[in-house]
Amino acid sequence: MTANTTRLIIELLVNNCVIVTATAANKNMITNLIINP
Repeated sequence: MTANTTRLIIELLVNNCVIVTATAANKNMITNLIINP
């Protein structure tokens, strides 16, 4: 039970990191498009 919970938490954290990096990359791409059309 505890091992499964830890695994779930780790997976959630990893997914969250992936989502955050993807959003940051999208924001950078959008600002680049606005600055350099």
